Amino acid sequence: MRRCLERMCLHDHFDAMVTAEDDMESIAQQLLSASMKLSRPPNMCVYFAVTPEGITAAHNCTMKAVAVQVRGGVGLRVQGLGFAALGDDQS
Repeated sequence: MRRCLERMCLHDHFDAMVTAEDDMESIAQQLLSASMKLSRPPNMCVYFAVTPEGITAAHNCTMKAVAVQVRGGVGLRVQGLGFAALGDDQS
């Protein structure tokens, strides 16, 4: 993954990466690993997901989750999307 990002000159735009190469068993493990690599508590992270399993995993980890609709019938159908500020004063 890193080589792909380097070829596209995008590697400097990421503070941390968790990829399939990290060989984690679940989405929740991937999310918590990313949170640790970023030195941010999970409740101060946002996860963008295209599957209901991803949304559920993020919520189970106390992360904010954004459902992303993918064209072509794959992914979630988003009826409404709310948002909240992620300021340091939230718990």
